[in-house]
Amino acid sequence: MIMQNRKGITLVEVCAIVVIVAILFASMPCCFLSTSTLDHARSTALKQKGRMIWVSIVSANSEREAIGTNTVWPHALGYDKSRTSTEYFRLLMSDTNGCLTTEMRQQLVSDIHLSDLAGAGVLSASSTDQFSKTNNAWSVVCVDNKSPAELSSEVSLLITRNVDVGSQISAATIPKLTPIMPFQKTRAVWVTCGGACFDARAKSITAGTLCPVSNQTFDVMYP
Repeated sequence: MIMQNRKGITLVEVCAIVVIVAILFASMPCCFLSTSTLDHARSTALKQKGRMIWVSIVSANSEREAIGTNTVWPHALGYDKSRTSTEYFRLLMSDTNGCLTTEMRQQLVSDIHLSDLAGAGVLSASSTDQFSKTNNAWSVVCVDNKSPAELSSEVSLLITRNVDVGSQISAATIPKLTPIMPFQKTRAVWVTCGGACFDARAKSITAGTLCPVSNQTFDVMYP
């Protein structure tokens, strides 16, 4: 009877197997996660950034109202659809003399981060001086010159720049998604004057979801 020698697995072979399994697991998200799932994850992150912008603006308004100065809502600063949201954000990141500053405590609105203005495929600017529309993921809806308590909390303040609603949002608006980042024609994110953050796929985006106040119109500033 001939006996066969059985050879066990060597340490080198074990290490090779571990490396191969690790590589497979690392590549799994790219292989198995759908575009929709990835977009949803990106939209969740962008909603958090939009919320931080809203918190910064509302905090600045509270401080300014306490000393009797105008709010920093777009209309209160003289902004409407003839201006761009990038110009508006540049003003918020400027000091009282209108000069861009890297010192956030001196900004018109403290704690506005360049990274909050970008996301989901829109790259952040490397510095305040470099900030331009290519680094801005948001369009701004020009709300009235009122205190936060007087504003409809459901009206949008920010919408992602891939949403095209023309120069104004009203009950007759038909929102369209454009083939630009973030999200292109797949979905959108918006933040209301009340601080609520939403995201939806294209088929669920209507004038009513963006600005559910049917008897008013709101100017939109695109990047």
